[in-house]
Amino acid sequence: MGTDIHNAAENRVAGRIAVIAIAVVMLLTTFAYIWLHLTSPVDGARLETTRLIWRTDGVVITPMELAPDGLRPDDLVMAVGGRSVADWVRALFDPKFPQPDLHFGQVLEYDVQRAGQRLVVPVTYGKYPLGGLIASRWGVLLFAFASQIIGTFVFLRRPDDPPARLLFLWSWLGWNSCVWAMGLQFSDLLGRTGFWLYSFMIHGVWLLYWSVALHFSFVFPKKSFLAERYPGKIFLIYLAAFLFYFLYIGIAWFNAENILVWLSSWDQAGYLLAFVYQTLMVTTIIRNYRRDQDVGSRQKIRWVVFGAFVSGFGGLILWTIPPIILGRQIISANLLGILVTVFPVTIAIAILRHQLFDIDLIINRTLVYSLLTGILALIYFITVIVLQFALRTITGEESQITVAVSTLVIVLLFNPLRRGTQNSIDRRFYRRKYNAQQTLEAFASGMRNEVELDQIKSSLLVAVEKTLQPEKIVPWLRPSGQRLSAQIQKEMKE
Repeated sequence: MGTDIHNAAENRVAGRIAVIAIAVVMLLTTFAYIWLHLTSPVDGARLETTRLIWRTDGVVITPMELAPDGLRPDDLVMAVGGRSVADWVRALFDPKFPQPDLHFGQVLEYDVQRAGQRLVVPVTYGKYPLGGLIASRWGVLLFAFASQIIGTFVFLRRPDDPPARLLFLWSWLGWNSCVWAMGLQFSDLLGRTGFWLYSFMIHGVWLLYWSVALHFSFVFPKKSFLAERYPGKIFLIYLAAFLFYFLYIGIAWFNAENILVWLSSWDQAGYLLAFVYQTLMVTTIIRNYRRDQDVGSRQKIRWVVFGAFVSGFGGLILWTIPPIILGRQIISANLLGILVTVFPVTIAIAILRHQLFDIDLIINRTLVYSLLTGILALIYFITVIVLQFALRTITGEESQITVAVSTLVIVLLFNPLRRGTQNSIDRRFYRRKYNAQQTLEAFASGMRNEVELDQIKSSLLVAVEKTLQPEKIVPWLRPSGQRLSAQIQKEMKE
């Protein structure tokens, strides 16, 4: 018995040391990447890896600052200093290839393709535009720092709680958000060191990031069936992520046209893994919720689901889908960072103080007003389009009166649609509460004109049964001036 206690204590200490060590590695690697770019000359040509930038003959860049005769957004860089981009990329995998000696003020000629024309653009290497980074990515940096503060606070409060440790580890793996915000420069392909630091933080840490998130879903708020039955197999979550990733890019190597196209498979493999692990996380959380009947555990899961809904669904509607339809995001990267910060906040509440707020009410209102906003926006756009078409057909001209009429329609429809949406959500997701409310309203309405005592008693029993669902009901009417009998007192206590 004493040996088991000693081993458990050693395991707890080892667990603390392991997550702290990984957090320190993340911190040092991120600072190394930042220091490299602040002290080395860069070209300011950002590679937006969230887009399809790698082409067979070059790479698409986005300059962080515009110069009169400099690079432009969506320029396809095909060669630098007389060497093709493909040659520079192949040199990344050849340690014997000498790195160019870049210095501040140096000018290199970039062969680019712009709007179908081949141009030679002189690019002067200078300091990293840190001000432009903060202005365009402060929301992402806020998400990273907020996550780490929250994760560290929870870990310090409960260092031996597995979910708290995983949250701490997940939040510190989020340092890759800072590296992503700083971005990969084209000059990193020439210098090599920046490219490999970026690849480690973005691709390698990305796999750990989602593996830890899936691991978290297996132990929060309680261990899932698989975690209880196969406690020693959790490491397979991490192993499977890396095996899948390297298998994917290995197969892509044989199918890629050249090494530049192959580099795009690195991002594709990471996004596909994230989708698979997110699907497994949702499935696990749903199974945990259905399996666990404990009120506190269910409350914690609701908090996590709420945070995931706001961050995930909000990011999907406002950031991911709009470029497909509108050609651009509705919100900036800064607002996206604020939006996704909701997720770590709700996890912290779930772990520490899950009864701090009425989460059911928050989820209910979020569902109602999210759907209401979507419905009203759809009605508004349809009304504007229909009225503009009708006005052009009748008068041959357009008028701003259609906007005023559409706005008036939205104002008139707001309250009826809100009530209808609220009732629909209550019936579908809060059936018991909805039924209780309907029963009480029906009882109150029926009692206004009822005078028969037996009918009142019968209706009261039905209402109590449907709303409170007690195990036993004992109706009793106390005669005026009479004390309770011992038998009645006994029955009421029972």
